[in-house]
Amino acid sequence: MPRFSPILTNFTAGELSPRLEGRVDLARYANGCRTLENMLVLPHGGATRRGGTRYVADVTAASEPPRLVPFEFSVEQAYILEFGSFSLRFFADQGQVVAAATDAAITNGGFSTDLSGWTAASVTWDASSARFAASGTLTQAVTHTKAGVEHVMRFNVGGTAGTDAVDLRIGTTSGGQDILSDVTFGPGQHCYSFTPTASPMYVQFRHNTGTAALDGVFIINDAPIEISTIYAEADVATLAYAQSADVLYLAHQGHEPRKLLRLGAARWSLAEIAFTGKPTEWTGTNHPGAVAFYEQRLYWAGTPNEPQTLWGSKNGDFENLTTGANDDDAVKYTIATDQVNVIRWLSPGTRLAIGTAGGEFVASGSGVDEAITPSSIRIVRQTTYGSKAVRPLRIGNVVLFVQRQGRKVREFVYAFESDAYVGPDLTLLAEHVTRGGLVETAYQTEPDSILWAVRSDGALLGMTYERDQQVVAWHRHVLGGSFDGGAAVVESIAVIPGQGRDELWLAVKRTVNGATARTVELMTAGLEDGEAQEDAFFVDAGLTYAGGPATVISGLDHLAGETVAILADGAVLPDATVTGGQVTLPVAASKVHIGLPFTWTLAPMRLDGGNPAGTAQGKRKRIEAVTMRLYRSLGVTVGPDAASLDELSLRTSADPMGDPPGLFTGDIEVAFNDGWGRDGLIVLSGSQPLPATILAVMADVKVSA
Repeated sequence: MPRFSPILTNFTAGELSPRLEGRVDLARYANGCRTLENMLVLPHGGATRRGGTRYVADVTAASEPPRLVPFEFSVEQAYILEFGSFSLRFFADQGQVVAAATDAAITNGGFSTDLSGWTAASVTWDASSARFAASGTLTQAVTHTKAGVEHVMRFNVGGTAGTDAVDLRIGTTSGGQDILSDVTFGPGQHCYSFTPTASPMYVQFRHNTGTAALDGVFIINDAPIEISTIYAEADVATLAYAQSADVLYLAHQGHEPRKLLRLGAARWSLAEIAFTGKPTEWTGTNHPGAVAFYEQRLYWAGTPNEPQTLWGSKNGDFENLTTGANDDDAVKYTIATDQVNVIRWLSPGTRLAIGTAGGEFVASGSGVDEAITPSSIRIVRQTTYGSKAVRPLRIGNVVLFVQRQGRKVREFVYAFESDAYVGPDLTLLAEHVTRGGLVETAYQTEPDSILWAVRSDGALLGMTYERDQQVVAWHRHVLGGSFDGGAAVVESIAVIPGQGRDELWLAVKRTVNGATARTVELMTAGLEDGEAQEDAFFVDAGLTYAGGPATVISGLDHLAGETVAILADGAVLPDATVTGGQVTLPVAASKVHIGLPFTWTLAPMRLDGGNPAGTAQGKRKRIEAVTMRLYRSLGVTVGPDAASLDELSLRTSADPMGDPPGLFTGDIEVAFNDGWGRDGLIVLSGSQPLPATILAVMADVKVSA
């Protein structure tokens, strides 16, 4: 009987559509997989198990889905914003930004009925707020025992932006400002930190201009830094944003634009914008839903009443929308097309890319390399695919956007041969992975180039993307745990720079202990080169204990009643159930990773190879042996299907008896427990909390004549 011995050298085609099962003539067929779950395709060609997710915090409200948004001042100063229903919280340095424990408290900060507790001058009580007249002051002496400890105060200011404002000062005497000199706050929601030096401290709000109102004053005590917002649960999913240094501009069709200002890790303001020349068309629910910076202007677009109109600020004056004839005046332009379709996104690059419901455009000056001005602007339609209101991703000179129905991700890139922009479909070979539609995307550039996406059903998708190397590889990810009898649900994602790599943050919904739980988590590297086996982190919603040898590991309240996987000092221990927020180990350990287990699977396409009678497809065949080339791997199982998997014995003579086997690198051949059949399938998988990297797969196949 003839034999063939194919080698699968790489998996850079990712998971392929079931519709391609017969396309052995396709160049990417041999590099694709029938299943690629919880595995990342490396641009080098191999596939590696994704790292686990580390539990960071519960979301603001378990009953409400949050939206995660990146805030990146620099690669060293980056934050994750958690927008909830009328709330905003902050994460940085792989943790939540939390105010210190203090015993200081504001009396009657809500002004529920009057101004009692405050010493007021030229301030009146008005509908649960304090309203300031000219020269008004509102003072309160606050006792505490935490001198030298940072305090954080939260409060709201009402009024009209640019007209009304108050100052905040804090001192050791009434009217003094030795702790905090006057800081001005306009209308919006604010939190501000300061460090008292003595008790009591005197908190004083002072009239600055207009007739500003004050409410919601309190000191955050041993709790997350949080400010209130104007966005309801239904609003946060469709927020658009654009950042310049410490200011993040926010757009939503149902609300006036806002800006989020960062003055420090515990100093944030969500403020109204004092526009000059604000368009009269922006009223009620008549506001822009898209925003972006381009060529020293801040552009707004996509109001419900003028869906194809673009407004650009004065050059270098982002909050001035006064139009005129001068080159630096504000710009207003309405796209003229045969259909009226709302502008859904703006993406700046060498040109300003514009995505509408009906097509994709580029905006530029009228002449070659000419800047946009009121008298020189040209917007030309390039493609007619139509865009969904999902934030586009700019990767080099390419924009990746989600097509109108949410099923396709397309490139938007200039093609020299046609002197126009084109939109190749990146889901053509894997249309099944986006079934149901994409609702959110994010891009991770380090250590590997990966587009991440959330599907409408809460599935997490990844696409390894290296355009220069022609790598477009989709992979699916199923997080540990469950929700309502199905898989855990990913509701939002965001990426920010971290230590040596970009960090993927996730908002996840599960059923825990019979109730809905929502958490913020961070996907880890799993195990990086140079790290020891005991550092391997391959559990979801997990935590790490590091310290003296211990058998009782606590702090697991967020996994109450769940069965968890355990890696202790590099060894896999039996699964355990979290009881009372803790688990008890059978042996003491110094480094322990505990969390929800998850399974990885890599199943290549049907094997094909030489046969004197033609193709091996459809012929009866038998896989007699499989050789796998592994890198720093353990816990690998292999077989003809998911129900018939055998674990590889990776212990070597170098592994001391009584210790867990070390990470294996090299080739390992196994006899394949499969009979004769027509498929020629191989499945590799693993569920233990251990790393796995598959570099190549080789098979010895016998084919019937």
